[in-house]
Amino acid sequence: MDKIQKIASYLKEITSIQPMSVIIADVVSIENDTCTVKLSTGLELPDIRLKSIIDNSGDYFVLTPMENSKVWLLSVSGGLEDLMVIKIDQLKSFEIKQKGVRFLIDTTDGKFIIKNDKADLLTIFSDLSSLIKQLQVPTGTGPSGTPLPPTISALNKLETDFKNLLKSS
Repeated sequence: MDKIQKIASYLKEITSIQPMSVIIADVVSIENDTCTVKLSTGLELPDIRLKSIIDNSGDYFVLTPMENSKVWLLSVSGGLEDLMVIKIDQLKSFEIKQKGVRFLIDTTDGKFIIKNDKADLLTIFSDLSSLIKQLQVPTGTGPSGTPLPPTISALNKLETDFKNLLKSS
């Protein structure tokens, strides 16, 4: 037994923890909270976890890799039956959902979602734009008309800009 194997053996004895190895694999497909990967041997493994814990709480933090990219896997049990992604090379999406707050970065379309249980940023911007387009103010001769064409044009550009940045959830 070489020095490293002896140290690993002693650590296992002292801590009762199985040393874990990192496995590098290629992402074949994404299926919700899991993915299918292909090892360098050609063996395909399904149901690889993208979240550290998959439960029904509805709260999560997940980095989703791109298909055909490399990922690092770690075995929770020491075998191939309970693997989880611990590092990715190419990001498809980054998402956090905690206590009703949701934040998503989607690199496939370059858009974001920012929302909580009561509101989302895209709807707020859309509502604000609609409100400004219908704005009337009191004058000495009665209510004003709606904003002039240059203002409407500027609002339309603003709408296009935020729709290019934000997506509905």
